[in-house]
Amino acid sequence: MKAKLGFFSLAAVLLGGCASDVPPTPRIQYPVTYQVPIGNTSVRSDYGPQNLSTQATQQVTVETGRPIYYQVVSPVDVSVSVNELSGPKAARHLVSQMQGTSFTAMVTPTTPALEFTFSPVQANTGGTVRFTLSDRPINL
Repeated sequence: MKAKLGFFSLAAVLLGGCASDVPPTPRIQYPVTYQVPIGNTSVRSDYGPQNLSTQATQQVTVETGRPIYYQVVSPVDVSVSVNELSGPKAARHLVSQMQGTSFTAMVTPTTPALEFTFSPVQANTGGTVRFTLSDRPINL
């Protein structure tokens, strides 16, 4: 019994000590389209109007130094901010901001992650934004 236990312990140590390759970063197959719900509302109180906004965010992994194209089609006016992310607690760096119901833009990231923030422009509006990312120019 001791010999079996020793053999299994040795096997576990040997297998546990084997180095494994780090899995590759997933490669996105472009174009990719997201459906992003947005909305906000306006509340009136004794202290004046208050705007309760629901912002939606989408974080994506990108290739540093390679242009990324994005297209937004929205049923309502939407403001889209694009920030570079350099780490989980690092400050965001604004690289693009657009507003409207339909537009296409391009950014060349200097960090491996981007965060897109979607906010409705008008009070009491909402809907689902169609958000497309591509590594090639997108036609409207």
